[in-house]
Amino acid sequence: MMSHRVPLPYFRQFLTIGLIVTLAGGVPVSRATPPLGTMRGFGAAKVSIDADKSWLRVGAHSFPVLEGADLRTTTGGAALDLADGSRVNVLPFTAVRFGVKGQATQLSVSYGRMTFRLPELTRVEILTRSAKLEPVPQARMVGEVVVSGAGAMGLKMSQGALRVARLDNPRLVLLASREPVFLPKRPAFAGPMFSSDMPLAVPSDAKAVFAPDGHSIGYLTPGGSNFTISPGFTSDLTRPFSSRLVQLAMAKIPDPDVKNDAMPLFDVNGQYGGYVSGPEFYPQNSGGTTDSQAAPVQWTAAAGQAAGSKGAMTAMPLSSVGVTAGLGPRLAVSTSGGLVAAPDKCNPHASPHNPHCK
Repeated sequence: MMSHRVPLPYFRQFLTIGLIVTLAGGVPVSRATPPLGTMRGFGAAKVSIDADKSWLRVGAHSFPVLEGADLRTTTGGAALDLADGSRVNVLPFTAVRFGVKGQATQLSVSYGRMTFRLPELTRVEILTRSAKLEPVPQARMVGEVVVSGAGAMGLKMSQGALRVARLDNPRLVLLASREPVFLPKRPAFAGPMFSSDMPLAVPSDAKAVFAPDGHSIGYLTPGGSNFTISPGFTSDLTRPFSSRLVQLAMAKIPDPDVKNDAMPLFDVNGQYGGYVSGPEFYPQNSGGTTDSQAAPVQWTAAAGQAAGSKGAMTAMPLSSVGVTAGLGPRLAVSTSGGLVAAPDKCNPHASPHNPHCK
């Protein structure tokens, strides 16, 4: 009797799909389409295939990208390897839904930030609330898209071009190349709009901030008006902040932002510094997202590690977008030189009260 062995990678993928379907309570046969690709996550990244009713954590092992699935990240992210060879990095505090229309794989971004590297013959389209981004099949396309919680979109290309069709006027199509495109207008953000525009140096008086669970998430610049997300900027705290402290901070956040996985930030002493919602940072006392309140200040992904600094994460250069993976409590970022892990030593810019720094 002849036996047939299933290659281990395929077995794992089928097993994962079966587990998702089981936890989701079953999926209609008509939706049982082949995966659009695979994803790998790091930190806080989760996926749902039942309209947000249940969520599964996306780990460092390959996870199928399914039509109709929703991906959300907070302090983590995910790297997508799609079937047509496209590489997409979903950065922290981002919400994406995967879909199919004809031959196109559609990534619908509700809010957040993505970097991408698309081959010449890609079938990927990026949808936002204000525009549809379509490939121009002349050369490889590399860039970054930012979507605010209110739906404003920013696009910057470092290679190639994308067609930008306004959803409120589909006949008006723009060509985005080296000059950034904003729709309906440039968001009222302070500081650099894109991660590639960030300065390499970390301010000498940067103040480390932490997520409610005590994980190091980045730093505030002097005055607390700008937030740079840099997981591993300093060592994590030994325990989470008290539930009462977190509840008091969450009570200050407007409901629309809470639904978008808004997260309060604290310094090492438990002082509330504001909150993050999508790609926007609301400093303490800024008031949130209502029209009568102050405008948010955009957070920016750290674009490099300052010379001589310890523990800061280098961000993913747009010229070498690659795989992002988790290495225990630390992150590893793909650069042209390979995977680079954040050092375990304490960052000298962090508060000296951090128990890890003593």
